[in-house]
Amino acid sequence: MSKVSANPYKGIDPRSYFLAHHMDMIHDPLVLRQLLDTEVHNWVPDLKGVAIIALTAAWWEKEPHSVTELGIAELPLPVPYDGTGDFDHAVFEKIEGIFMQVKAIHARIKPNAHLFNKFPGSGNPDKFNFGRTVFVNIEEARQGLLSILCRPGIQGPGFQPVVLVGHAIHNHIARINEAFKLDILSLGSVIKVLDTQSLAKDVGIKPPKGTNISLMDLSRHFGMIPDNLHTAGNDVVHILINAVFASLQSHPFGFGSNNRTVGDFTERINMLVNRMMQVGKVYPPQNWGTLLFCTRCDRDNHLKESCHAAYICCTICVNSPNMRNRKGARSHQTAKCIFAPVPESKD
Repeated sequence: MSKVSANPYKGIDPRSYFLAHHMDMIHDPLVLRQLLDTEVHNWVPDLKGVAIIALTAAWWEKEPHSVTELGIAELPLPVPYDGTGDFDHAVFEKIEGIFMQVKAIHARIKPNAHLFNKFPGSGNPDKFNFGRTVFVNIEEARQGLLSILCRPGIQGPGFQPVVLVGHAIHNHIARINEAFKLDILSLGSVIKVLDTQSLAKDVGIKPPKGTNISLMDLSRHFGMIPDNLHTAGNDVVHILINAVFASLQSHPFGFGSNNRTVGDFTERINMLVNRMMQVGKVYPPQNWGTLLFCTRCDRDNHLKESCHAAYICCTICVNSPNMRNRKGARSHQTAKCIFAPVPESKD
């Protein structure tokens, strides 16, 4: 059993402090099971108004590792189980109904949106499967994060309590803090941080290699073959799905109980993911930034594929000894050239 993550709460709301203390005393899979109301016998405090928010970022593989994308998704709390019907059936029905309400945000950061990673398995940020991508500048991203993480609480003087979920999440929090000058854990809203890598360890899901399981391998454990991971919007939805299913792995009515295996749920899980893709495309995009932004000419009335600007030319690439660079000189502006020297740190 992995160590329970430390209490991150730094706010002034007594109720949030109490909830944070409660969650600090139990193991991570039980946190989500209580929030999702899949425990029928365990005493839990009043969890009304708690938000479950998944957060991730993508950044360029080269120095200075600029953040290129944000992925945010919220899992709504369910209606409490009323004690009637087949609870075994009700648990999965409840989870499916909750996931149909998930609204995912995929935000690309305008100053860095032209940076594409090339490592094996790197995602294509042009392909967001669960909704429509928005383009935001640095300040819009910062204000958008604040609007989601610092909502007024329904009880007490503080913000709405937030359980923050991610995959290797502390790395992503650090990148976001640096990129947007936003100390997420000091905002006074986060009462618990859950990491899907730790959740997997807690319930005995082992990685094929290494010590920490990848998001792809964790998804495959539940029979999913995600399309285009390492794109923040797709990652964040799979983080939520895997976090919930991992928490149910050790549930008395969950995977592996009553002589069942994860494979018994594979078809149903993949049907769920496909429906989430369809529903996500119907939801209106988050009211941030713009739906259109050209990473070639920086105009916000078209995408790169429709750009016909004739004046774009990178002086670094046009004068490069590399023929491939010279051929790509008209694909971007000089200020955005990935071959430009990286400024030295002032530290």
